Amino acid sequence: MSADQAHAKTLSEQVRITRTRLLFSHIPLGTSIAVGLGCLITLLVAYLVDGVISQQAWIWLGGLVVLSSSHIYRSLRYFRSRDRSNPIWLKRVKLFILVLSTWWGGLLWTMPIQGHVDVQATLVGVLIGLAACGAFMLTVDRNSARCWLVPMLTSVALYCAVQASVLGLFGFITVTGFIGILWLETGRAHRRMDELLFLRFTNDRVTSSQAAALREAEELNQAKGQFLATMSHEMRTPLHGILGLSRLIRAELQSQQAHERMNLLEASGQHLLGVINDVLDYSRLQAGRMELSPAAVRLSDLVREVTALAAVNGLDKGLDVTMACDLPEHYFVEVDGGRLKQILYNLLGNAVKFTERGQVTMRVREIADAQTGKPQVCLEVEDTGIGIPPHELNRVFDAFHQVDGRYERKTAGSGLGLSIARELCLAMGGDLACDSEAGKGSVFRCVLPLKRVSAPAVAQAAPATVDARQASSAAPRHVQPVEAARASDPVHKDVSMDMHPDIHKDASSQAATVLLVEDNPVNAIVARTELEQMGLQVAHAENGQLALDWLAEHEADLVLMDCHMPEMNGFDATRHIRAIESQRGDVPVPIVALTASTHQEVQQACLQAGMNDCLSKPFLRGELLRIVKRHVSDRSRRARRSKLGTGLVIAT
Repeated sequence: MSADQAHAKTLSEQVRITRTRLLFSHIPLGTSIAVGLGCLITLLVAYLVDGVISQQAWIWLGGLVVLSSSHIYRSLRYFRSRDRSNPIWLKRVKLFILVLSTWWGGLLWTMPIQGHVDVQATLVGVLIGLAACGAFMLTVDRNSARCWLVPMLTSVALYCAVQASVLGLFGFITVTGFIGILWLETGRAHRRMDELLFLRFTNDRVTSSQAAALREAEELNQAKGQFLATMSHEMRTPLHGILGLSRLIRAELQSQQAHERMNLLEASGQHLLGVINDVLDYSRLQAGRMELSPAAVRLSDLVREVTALAAVNGLDKGLDVTMACDLPEHYFVEVDGGRLKQILYNLLGNAVKFTERGQVTMRVREIADAQTGKPQVCLEVEDTGIGIPPHELNRVFDAFHQVDGRYERKTAGSGLGLSIARELCLAMGGDLACDSEAGKGSVFRCVLPLKRVSAPAVAQAAPATVDARQASSAAPRHVQPVEAARASDPVHKDVSMDMHPDIHKDASSQAATVLLVEDNPVNAIVARTELEQMGLQVAHAENGQLALDWLAEHEADLVLMDCHMPEMNGFDATRHIRAIESQRGDVPVPIVALTASTHQEVQQACLQAGMNDCLSKPFLRGELLRIVKRHVSDRSRRARRSKLGTGLVIAT
């Protein structure tokens, strides 16, 4: 049996079961009304004819009560039965309807109404009406309706015929015609009911299939997101070790060739990190889980900062990267600055990458919406590069697509930059479009309906230099040259001389102590070495339980807590630490999460567990320095020091 045949058979079975249920649902009320009508007819005949109820009338009425009671009883049994799909129920109810109709048809033959034409006409009319009403109530099943009306009306027609009068002949003809009409109408009603029930069950099946498909898609999407999050964590953790060790080894290198090779190593690591971030961003955008954090931003400063980075990248190719801003200096808008930078980094990065000579121009201006007339911000990136052929323009924003295979081999990239940029524009309520001509360059135009706001209480002009944190979190890593990244990375200067005095000295001139809770040995070496180079003392624990044991006997000024560790993870360890501090009444020690996950859910879970901050791996040394400065100060250390003292802590 084919799938279509099986489906049709299943639908037919559902229709049959539903018909039976509807049929039985009409029996108790309809049959009870019919019994009451039978009693009234019997009393009426007795009153109009002889004044007493004849024996034949008593027999007919008694038989009607017995048959009707049995009919109602069977219907009640049906609704109490657990096997209502059995076809025997429909067969039996048809038989009972046939018997009950035949019994009603005997009404004219058993009642003593001979010679009483008025009573005869009344009973004929009553039976015709009763047959029509019953057929209407039983119309859900054609055969049941016909079993009800045919015996009863046939008896009425024969009774009219045997009267051997013109009136009787007229009754015979009209009743016979009425039987034919009702026969056809019950068939038509049966077909309409078939269509409605088939449509209903088909619609239910389609709705159920769609709901199941939607649930499956959501589960698959959730599984994909979980897989990407897991893979991101698994890739970012060793990548943090690779980039960190490369920074440590650089200080020990002597030859220029070794420095150049280390540059290539760091560039490869930064490129891999950029690909990982692109894949995660694309996955979040496709799942609709990208959250925006709008804030007041001076647009000219933001664009100037991004253009400055692109200008540094264009120096090696001899490109002139310029900015043309037609906005007032104090033009503040409400926007997620980090995501807007990511859009512009992608557009400017691609413009520099695919332009061999000429210039790249970043234009910013305010325009009016063509339909509503409301002001919008237009950000254009124009280059004099290779351009895009007309047949490729429709695919330029497709994921994993690059226009020219030659450039795909020459330039590195995930193929997701433009796709992510356009999805971010759409998420902000705008759009990203492209105009291009092969060999003459391209213009990428981002139009955003940004709301202009007043300047915040403290608004200072941002410097033109590029912040390492912003460059590492928003800009595509494959666009940024290693030399530019190295120049902005605090790891290449003596950061210990640049630190706040409160970090490493207190009243007793004792270095601050940091407890590093990290199970990955490579990452532990990197973090520990960089912390010690900052003049800090470091204790190391490989999991949350060892961290609790160490804190039971020592004091720490800062805890760097990895989130995912064996035996006890960072979340549970933090909850235990906070519970102990609450019981003792101690000043809480700052706890900063070290996590390779960039999902906001994970970072939110860190804060809910009691952590003070999050540091995403892989991180730059400057980011680690800012975390230490933020959470370690002389005043907080003096408040936290207990009677255990502040002896020198050696790494375990």
